[in-house]
Amino acid sequence: MNAIKQVQVAAVERRARQAVARRLGHVPADAVLSVTRDPERRTTVLLHLNSGGNSLACERVLNDAGYAVTDLGAAPSGYGVLLRVGARSEPT
Repeated sequence: MNAIKQVQVAAVERRARQAVARRLGHVPADAVLSVTRDPERRTTVLLHLNSGGNSLACERVLNDAGYAVTDLGAAPSGYGVLLRVGARSEPT
């Protein structure tokens, strides 16, 4: 497994779209999938998804790719799920 040193928005979005496409067979046009820099932590990004199933699929794919993923629960808007994605800590 590769160690992720810096989290890039485009890389997380690409992997998330692949995970949703693998789960559903395609990425629906109305799917909520957005990635933004985390305003609270400069080294992480926030992944907003519209379903718990998509969230689980993305979490699995991102973990397998070497990212640390934290489920933040419901999005502040009340619609969808937020995941915080960062670099996995090196084992000590």
